[in-house]
Amino acid sequence: CIQTNTKSISVSPGLAFGCIAGSGVVNVKKTVHGYTKLSLVNRTELSRTEISVPPMEYDTNAVWIDAEASVLNEVMTDFDAGVHALSHAIVAVAPLFVPCTSSDIDCDHSRIGCTRVLLFDVRAGGAGTSAQLWKHFFKPSGVLDAAIDLLSECPSCCQMGSYQGGCPGCIQSI
Repeated sequence: CIQTNTKSISVSPGLAFGCIAGSGVVNVKKTVHGYTKLSLVNRTELSRTEISVPPMEYDTNAVWIDAEASVLNEVMTDFDAGVHALSHAIVAVAPLFVPCTSSDIDCDHSRIGCTRVLLFDVRAGGAGTSAQLWKHFFKPSGVLDAAIDLLSECPSCCQMGSYQGGCPGCIQSI
């Protein structure tokens, strides 16, 4: 479970009506509630254990897109899956634009107040990865276009020109 609070922002002008994007410092709070043991043979769940550990909380750099659900519903048939897939697709294409690996940034999405896709530096204090990514976010053939292309050109996810859902091949970060 990841909770984020925005502390300072830089807003991008010229986005579509109903959308806003920003870059700045966020507070990340990661909480572990438990774990599952999986079979090494067929990956079925063997057991589930709840644990109680203190949350890890830190400030770091982030990039985000906020959008009204009504705007996104026009382009995504399965809203929840689409927003989730978009956040992971952005992480997957980030190394094409800035020197990083998928372990340097993480993503989250929420629907509290508005729909937010958030990418943040994993390192406390920020490594600068998301700040560099921000510079490539809305350029033609930039990060956002590349993420959308990744989802729309995957033969497993896109059928008859419409996004049907993500598969591990195109959205999983390892």
